[in-house]
Amino acid sequence: MAHQPEPDPATVGDDDDPDDQVPDADPEEHISAHVWSWYSPYEHWGVIAREFLEAKGDAGKLLTFWIYTLGKPLPDFSVAIKESDIDRAIGRCPVRYLQGQMPYEAEELTMTVDRQGTERWFTIRAWGILWDVPGWPTWSALVDWGELASDTQIAEKAGRVADRDGHTRRFVFRRPDGTEREYTVTRGLYDCGFEQQPVWDYCLSQDDWISPSKGGGPEKTGNSPIRVNEGIMDDALDLVWFWSDHFCADLYYAFIFFGALVDKTPVHWWLPINTDATYKAHLCDERRVVENGKRVWKRRVKNDLGDCEKNQRVLAGIVEELLDEIRAERRAAEEGPKVESGGRK
Repeated sequence: MAHQPEPDPATVGDDDDPDDQVPDADPEEHISAHVWSWYSPYEHWGVIAREFLEAKGDAGKLLTFWIYTLGKPLPDFSVAIKESDIDRAIGRCPVRYLQGQMPYEAEELTMTVDRQGTERWFTIRAWGILWDVPGWPTWSALVDWGELASDTQIAEKAGRVADRDGHTRRFVFRRPDGTEREYTVTRGLYDCGFEQQPVWDYCLSQDDWISPSKGGGPEKTGNSPIRVNEGIMDDALDLVWFWSDHFCADLYYAFIFFGALVDKTPVHWWLPINTDATYKAHLCDERRVVENGKRVWKRRVKNDLGDCEKNQRVLAGIVEELLDEIRAERRAAEEGPKVESGGRK
């Protein structure tokens, strides 16, 4: 193949360290190369030029162009994301909505809780399907977040038990025709941090909807994103281990900074327009730093809501199984009964 000249890096950005590694990659076993898209026989200069022009003025799109089109390594951010990146994520939702609301009719609500010492923080997300978008992709919208005074408030915030005034919380979506659909949280994870036993005890009392979780490195997950440790608490609970750095990159880069997966597929991960300063501060807290020659994520002050959102990404795979069942049911209904040979149904 004839050599194609690279564009002048000065027109795009500064060159970056080519030795950036995926965390825990073994240099002797992991072989990779960055190849920019002009090496493809199916690429055209006009397409590349258009991608660059469309990206100008948007840091996220420029970074996408830098990595996916030019084949350059990911820049080594000292801070993962900024408040302006979260503001861009807020702007991606096609429907403006407020805390406590849902932009579309959801299929399930999930809750995640993070505990550090005596503090407990939570997020609640709604999940649904974009039926008017080809492929019927999944969407996820932050509905509620904040700090809890005690474990008792977890089930109250989830709408699963009444509070001390006898009020049971309900999440409501109002359809255009005036009818309503009510929800309670049906699935959750409680990140135990260093408060393992009290979290396990709570999850044991609520084992029909919430499970304990814990972040760790690949040695805890068997080099997989998630590993379920079955049979803790005398076989009464399952502990969900998740590879923390994997889900940091997943959340901060794909879902917040880029708004797209590596293959450029858009992600429909949304935030309300009144997302507050506390949420933004927690999500901007973690840094990617170098330790022992590897890049890892470290908190600076408080990242509890960031940990909650990582746990939501852990739940995403389970939620997707439910949504796939709903898609299959709708597909079957639209196709109608199958006609056998001979014209019989």
